[in-house]
Amino acid sequence: MKVEQGRTKEWYDIPVNPMYEINENGVVRKKDTKRILKQHIRDKKQPYLSVHLGLKDKKCYRVHKLITEAILGGCPIGKEVNHKDGNKMNNNILNLEYVTRSQNGLHAYKYGLHHAISGESCHNAKLTVQDVKNIKTLKQTTKMGYRKIARQLGLPEIATKWVIMGKNWKGVE
Repeated sequence: MKVEQGRTKEWYDIPVNPMYEINENGVVRKKDTKRILKQHIRDKKQPYLSVHLGLKDKKCYRVHKLITEAILGGCPIGKEVNHKDGNKMNNNILNLEYVTRSQNGLHAYKYGLHHAISGESCHNAKLTVQDVKNIKTLKQTTKMGYRKIARQLGLPEIATKWVIMGKNWKGVE
């Protein structure tokens, strides 16, 4: 179905405030005046389009949640809204679906929307790349165990053990 911005045959009541309605493209308007509401990005870290429904309502609603609730029905328990194409600005109903948090996370990784944090950039990293190189060099050139290597380098034993066992820092040679 080809729909122009703001022009569609179907408008759906917004469940949280029936004085407003939304169409298949995520355009929100006030029912009685037909005035289209301005959408904005509330949080740059999570760039979803949001809208205020009325002057008294201080709450900001994410458009993708309003459209799915209005057209697909309330969000089932354990589900959340996913943008199929990965574009958080594309709130067309054909681009939205309910999925589990796990499915949403896998989708984000698959399409490069979210990257795994690893190595020194991980907030709880105990080792640096140089530490890992030193551990691996000592293990290859001596017969020392992980405890001795950890003591010699002044590093945590368990982190040293995991490097030697190959459980983490696999990409560092």
